[in-house]
Amino acid sequence: YLTDSEPVKVYTESISTDSDNIFVDDNVSITLYYQDGSVCNIIYTALGDKSFPKETMTLFTDGMVFDFDNYKKLVSHSNNSTNKNKSFSQKKGFNEELESLKDSIINGQDSPVSFREVIASSLATLKAFESMEKGIPVKIDIDEFISQSI
Repeated sequence: YLTDSEPVKVYTESISTDSDNIFVDDNVSITLYYQDGSVCNIIYTALGDKSFPKETMTLFTDGMVFDFDNYKKLVSHSNNSTNKNKSFSQKKGFNEELESLKDSIINGQDSPVSFREVIASSLATLKAFESMEKGIPVKIDIDEFISQSI
């Protein structure tokens, strides 16, 4: 996680469209709340234009702003200045993650992503769908889920 904190609540709402070609769950606004008070807003949509970058992320933290564009470009803002970096390749980490997992297995080390983090991510996703279905914020209790699953 970027926050190094676990999700505790999620609220999801579908974005309305008049198009018959676009499904309700292809257009959602998701708000994730974390233990440390951090908030993450995700807009997942099929409504955009192909000329706009497919994946963007803006991170606000401690007087700084980082704007990622399609995993290719990073613009950072801090101390009243802007720094642009365009030298990124469009790697999303899939191969690196599998390589890291393989190395941890071969070397008998802990997994690079803990089992708890896998549960937290998966549970947050399932709770996001539950929230969209119910139309209300939904609690994410990882400890409760683990204790009920054992």
